[in-house]
Amino acid sequence: MGATLISRYLFSFLLLSIPVIVLAGCDSDKTHPTWLALHERAVSLEATRDYPEAMETALAAVAYAESNLKQGHPDRITSLRFAAGLLDRQRQYEQAIALYQRLILAYEADLGSDALPVAFCLNELGIIHLSRGEFAVAESLMERAITIREAGLGPNHEDTLGVVNSLGMVYQRSSDLERAEAMYRRVLAHEEAASTGKERKNVAYALNGLSHIYQGRSDYDAAESHLLRAIAITEEVSGPRSADAATYISNLSELYRI
Repeated sequence: MGATLISRYLFSFLLLSIPVIVLAGCDSDKTHPTWLALHERAVSLEATRDYPEAMETALAAVAYAESNLKQGHPDRITSLRFAAGLLDRQRQYEQAIALYQRLILAYEADLGSDALPVAFCLNELGIIHLSRGEFAVAESLMERAITIREAGLGPNHEDTLGVVNSLGMVYQRSSDLERAEAMYRRVLAHEEAASTGKERKNVAYALNGLSHIYQGRSDYDAAESHLLRAIAITEEVSGPRSADAATYISNLSELYRI
């Protein structure tokens, strides 16, 4: 779904107005109206599923921010983070990787190499490389993300264990099942203490991962019990129609076909 001629005209006019706004001058610590208009338009376009226009506009916002806002400006960071996530969601992985790498550099310059936002980017990059079958790269990125989160949040924090789950999937996909099981069991060790929705989702994810491992060992009873627990937790936390619940139910159906 493309933009109308009127919206394209307004967008072009907005871009042509950038030099005027810059020459007029803006407080470098404040949000620039031109950047805000571009960013909000990109968010709106994604919400209406006009993904090509959303990506084009998000990248225009990044270009404006990097040309007109100082290093470390929050809007510059916001622009990179949104555009990287949008490109990632649309499977434009090469561009997403490049933006996440630039975002890491921006965070490191502003906050230091061990800052928690750096760990966020490392995990996102790791997931992309996992989806591309680049397991060694994914493993390295996620290990660094875990190290940062362990130092900044603690080894048992929900965000730390979220990356531990991701690393478990890397090992599972690369057939290193012993290390995969160790990662999932590390998460399950905190099942009784899990109280927040995110903590319980971590547990369900680990149960699903272990189910796959048991299935590979032909231990179908254990595979079934783990999946049933994952489904029960997910339906309680996210609802029976959630994407995660549907995934786990589909996995259970596949198990029953064996």
